[in-house]
This record gives sequence, structure tokens and C-alpha cells, in this order.
Amino acid sequence: MLADLYASRGELDRARTTLEQFVARQPDAAAPLTALGIVLEAAGRPDEARQHMDRFQALDSTKLEHEIQQAHAYSDAAAARALLMQILVQAARVYATHRDAIRSESLWSKCVELDESNIDGWTELLK
Repeated sequence: MLADLYASRGELDRARTTLEQFVARQPDAAAPLTALGIVLEAAGRPDEARQHMDRFQALDSTKLEHEIQQAHAYSDAAAARALLMQILVQAARVYATHRDAIRSESLWSKCVELDESNIDGWTELLK
């Protein structure tokens, strides 16, 4: 994703703009919502980051499962699923950083539900 490239180069404003455009077109897409939250957090805008993470959290598990099924349509389904898991893990860590244990735990639970072998998820849930 172009926004990932911008973010990796430290161009957080460009990454934010790109992600905002994507979210405007697909407001219920989990990956860009979470990525936008992470970019805003990195840019020192925690209140805005929280808004996008809340929108992500509001997506129900059937929506997330649908996105996983769509990811399987790509030629590299394993990489797409790994990316979704990475997004869930990052979102859970952002909530934990903001001391929102309920939302963090909910995302860790989704991680484990989607991948029972997710060691990070189990570790966090057992704390």
C-alpha cells in the first residue's frame, strides 16, 4: 500500500492523506482504518487516532471475517491474512498503550479466534 511506503519513509502527513482518501471511499475497511489510527498515533495525534481505532473496534467480527475471506482471493492469501493479523495486533497494542484494557483484550481475543496458534494473543490474554 502506498501509505505504508510513505509511513516507512517518515512521511506521516502523506501517509495520513492517502489513508484518509481510502477511508473516505471505503469507510468500513478494517486495514485502512487501523493503519490511519497507527499513523495518527505516530504523528502525535492520539485523539484522532483513537477515533479511527474506535471505528475499527465497532466493526463486527463477521465484517472482519469477510475481509479475511476476500484476502484469500488474492494470489498470496497467506500474506494477506498475516497482514490482517498484524493490523489486529497493532490495534490491540495501541489500545493497551492508551490503557483501554477492554478494547485491547477484545482485539487480542479476535486474534486468537482467527488464529489459535497466535502466541502474542494468548500471552496478552493470559496476563
